[in-house]
Amino acid sequence: MWEDQSNKCGGRWLITLSKQQRHSELDRFWLETLLCIIGEGFGHFSRDVCGAVINVRAKGDKIAIWTTNTENKEAVTYIG
Repeated sequence: MWEDQSNKCGGRWLITLSKQQRHSELDRFWLETLLCIIGEGFGHFSRDVCGAVINVRAKGDKIAIWTTNTENKEAVTYIG
């Protein structure tokens, strides 16, 4: 939650997929996102990731990776 002090300065990376990409890309991108989070695939910046979410919508889908601190430009760029 953004109300949590540790997430107050956080941000997100957003991947937007067209409706046509749902069948070819969505599952693979989501799986890779989850594996990076679980396996600490962001290296020493893994602590800067506080979550991920997938939104499946009629017009298009979105995957977001939530970060804890947008001021840490090196971490934000590496995660993205």
